[in-house]
Amino acid sequence: MRIKNIKDAEVFLNVVKQCKGDITLTSQYGDKFNLKSALSQYVVCCSCSTSW
Repeated sequence: MRIKNIKDAEVFLNVVKQCKGDITLTSQYGDKFNLKSALSQYVVCCSCSTSW
C-alpha cells in the first residue's frame, strides 16, 4: 500500500500504534523502517519534514 500526503503525523503514528504486527515503511532508496520503533518513527518524521 502506498501512503501519500499525511497531513497530521501524530494521528498517523497513533494509528500505527493500534495496528497488530510490524508496520514497515520503505523509502525511495530502499531503506526499510519499522514504524513500531520509536527511533524509526523519529528518523522518518525528520526526513519527511526536511524533504518538504
